[in-house]
Amino acid sequence: MEITFYGGSHEVTGSLALVKTDKYKFLVDCGFFQGNENDYYRNKKDFDFNVKNIDFVLLTHSHLDHCGRLPLLVKNGFKNKIHCTPATKDIAYYILLDSVSIMENNWKRYNRPIIYTQDDALKAIGHIKTHNYYKTFSPVKDVFVTFKDAGHILGSSIIEITVQEKEKSHKLVFSGDIGNTLTPIIKSTDFINGCDTLIIESTYGNRLHKGVDRRKKDLLSAINAAIKKGGSVLIPAFSIERTEEILYDLNDLINNGSIKNIPVYLDSPLAKNILKVYKKYKNLFNDAALKKINSGDDIFDFPNFNIVDDANESLKVINDKSPKIVMAGSGMLVGGRIVNYLPIFLTQKNNMVVFISFQAKNTNGEKLVKGHKTIYIDGKKVRVKCDIAQISAYSSHADKRKLKSFVKNIKHPEPNNIFINHGDVMQSLGFKHDLAKISRAKLTIPKPGKNYLI
Repeated sequence: MEITFYGGSHEVTGSLALVKTDKYKFLVDCGFFQGNENDYYRNKKDFDFNVKNIDFVLLTHSHLDHCGRLPLLVKNGFKNKIHCTPATKDIAYYILLDSVSIMENNWKRYNRPIIYTQDDALKAIGHIKTHNYYKTFSPVKDVFVTFKDAGHILGSSIIEITVQEKEKSHKLVFSGDIGNTLTPIIKSTDFINGCDTLIIESTYGNRLHKGVDRRKKDLLSAINAAIKKGGSVLIPAFSIERTEEILYDLNDLINNGSIKNIPVYLDSPLAKNILKVYKKYKNLFNDAALKKINSGDDIFDFPNFNIVDDANESLKVINDKSPKIVMAGSGMLVGGRIVNYLPIFLTQKNNMVVFISFQAKNTNGEKLVKGHKTIYIDGKKVRVKCDIAQISAYSSHADKRKLKSFVKNIKHPEPNNIFINHGDVMQSLGFKHDLAKISRAKLTIPKPGKNYLI
């Protein structure tokens, strides 16, 4: 059996792996590259393999860096099934259509050709077959697959794959993106009993999230600091999970009186749609969230909460100088309605921008977190006068402590091979160094395009 990584290796985003058995070829994830100025050209580039020979695809979850190239795969001739959980399919529907909308806007603004159309996205969704957690299925003869809960976003999966090959059985596990500790709303990460080969993410493989247990207090502190100065808080929000987590915490803070009489706006068409999916799959929520819901608390709604429906209403919120909390997409300030807020919000010294997530290299988000006092938005210089804060504990990715714990719990059997994937070089190298102390497996940071025997 062979495995080849075409994305994720030495990259923060862009997950795609090709597995070849003696009978089949299949993919795990098929994502967009993100966070680099050359990503557009990498995303539109032809695949390095014949897509017509791919027997099936397994999708860990619906973030764009894991599902974004599925329409291109179908456009290029893939005709078989894409397997994932029901929630992943529903979220991927909105994510892929939003991706098309962004490409259409880039075509109008920058004359950048569209990689795939809405029709291509809908065709890709039509190829999806769903499976519930813990229900083993066989996409082809002699291959058995089970989705377990990754605790990352709604519907996210750790994928267990058992391949019967030449009278031998080999178990592979793809971690997908593993969720952070103490994550509200969704359930905790499942652990794996054993495997022969493990492919594990390393987004924060060399970093500890500080203050996970106090992130709600840190959020309140940031909000109070801005409100005290008569300013507003702008939260660049990823539409999946982080938006729901912030709403969950704001619901608590407003209901217990910690925040009073401050309007809260959600200004993201995509986040509005994803919120509908979360409400549909309450069965995937953890006990604490369900307890609140069963007591009559709508965990995603509270006094003075407003969902911005259109661009005209968005403009009114932007021009309103009274104190408020605004959550707007995108999370890395790359497109979305938040771009319209920044030229005004950043130049007002009583405001605060609160980042709650990872910021990819060379994005305006990363520049602001690093303290840059000038950024460019649509080619225009904007001077940064407001305060900038970051609460990394809201990350939906596990830190190195949880990643190590995940590996340590794989015992029956312990993996012989571990591929450290989906992280930049420093995170992967740091994680490899730590794993060498606790694992006897062969540890590999794979090179893109290289075949590895397993």
